[in-house]
Amino acid sequence: MKTLRFADLKHKMSPARRAEIARAAKAEVAPAMTNARMERLKAKGCWLVEARYARDFVIWLRFADGTEGEVDLSGELHGPIFEPLRDADYFRRFALNPSLHTIAWPNGADLALAFLYERLQLPA
Repeated sequence: MKTLRFADLKHKMSPARRAEIARAAKAEVAPAMTNARMERLKAKGCWLVEARYARDFVIWLRFADGTEGEVDLSGELHGPIFEPLRDADYFRRFALNPSLHTIAWPNGADLALAFLYERLQLPA
């Protein structure tokens, strides 16, 4: 089965439709973490050291500062880059990306470290 890329389809779309898709993708992807914010998190020991699939669209995470808990991403998978992650089997294919200090999927989707840290559900 051939995988279609946006580049393969864009010649079949009107310029207005291409612009609409580009705007939607920009709006739905979290802004990149600034270097300063990343450095503050790293200084606090807030980088990921372990990630495991828990269930459904929930991932268990452990940060270097000892903080651990679950993040439910079921309501966070919006936009074209996250569309493949809505498939439960594909969602499970995440891995720790040591250069980004976060989790990433084979299609290039990743979630900002601060995004994960802020949404961590700590065990009671």
